[in-house]
Amino acid sequence: MDGPYQNQRLTIQQLVTGLHYCLVAEIFFWPPGTVTDPIPVGATPNSSDRLAQRNLSFDPSGNPGGLSSHTVQHTLMVKPSSPRIDVPTPKAKRQSKTAASQAIREEIEPDELIITWGNVPRGTEATLFLPELDADEILALSSLRQHPVTLAKVDANTISMKVADVTFIPLPARQLGNLAGLLTLTLPPGIRAGQVFKLSVQQCSGIVLPRRARKMLGAFQFNIPVSPDAEILPKAIHNLSILRYIQQTIPSGNRWTPIFTRWLTGLAGKVSGLGGDPTQVPPSPTGGDTAPPCPVPEPCEVRPHDLLCMNIPWDDCDIEGELELKLRFRRKGK
Repeated sequence: MDGPYQNQRLTIQQLVTGLHYCLVAEIFFWPPGTVTDPIPVGATPNSSDRLAQRNLSFDPSGNPGGLSSHTVQHTLMVKPSSPRIDVPTPKAKRQSKTAASQAIREEIEPDELIITWGNVPRGTEATLFLPELDADEILALSSLRQHPVTLAKVDANTISMKVADVTFIPLPARQLGNLAGLLTLTLPPGIRAGQVFKLSVQQCSGIVLPRRARKMLGAFQFNIPVSPDAEILPKAIHNLSILRYIQQTIPSGNRWTPIFTRWLTGLAGKVSGLGGDPTQVPPSPTGGDTAPPCPVPEPCEVRPHDLLCMNIPWDDCDIEGELELKLRFRRKGK
């Protein structure tokens, strides 16, 4: 009823586990009923051409600081890979139930993360931390592909990736639950302010049955603009403060606990590499900024400039706003 954190009510900000931007667009025709092909109930951007979703993340790299200021990170969550299924052959279907129970077991190919590195420098150090997966199992599945070795084990739950044109990372099958991870890149020396590096990450489904096509289940784009250290330091301090505030509300047994620990350790190192002092960055829901005071209400007007301190610029609106109020009355006690 109250979410996954053991009946502790949290704000939306405290439930956020990343810094990326997400936009979902719907192709909608007006007036209703003019289109003979409506969007089905329960449709998603993956299943309907009337819905589109774009995920974009920004994490700037410093210049000309050291490797800690060149480190960028991005959290992610993917759907689980599918487990095995039993698929009876047509011949087995015609046989008795006993014979049909001896169906051919079809092995579903694992889902894969496909990283297209774009113009990311090939000397970049890249790692992927998946605390719920075994790195050895990922490497074992990757070895089944006939391609050069591009993955290596860093620790029990972390793999390193060789930055090339494209990298394929298999996701071992699991029964239930999503997978959370942390992508970390350390750009090489020599990058210059004004450069922008872009990469994309897609999740491709496994092949369920023969002659069944694979499909993309989700994707996001990661942009890495390079800026002078002094320009990105305030934002890095701001993010570190807010994320430390969010970290305080994550239970120790939650899947995000090891990710936030590693993420914020890297971000604190980045703040230090940019010239700041991470030990002086306290947890804060505003990033250390002082919330602006609510403006003093003006005298009553026919059309007030503001309403309930909601910062609605009525003078710039072409359509009047509507406010629905529910009033409850009770008899005063004697």
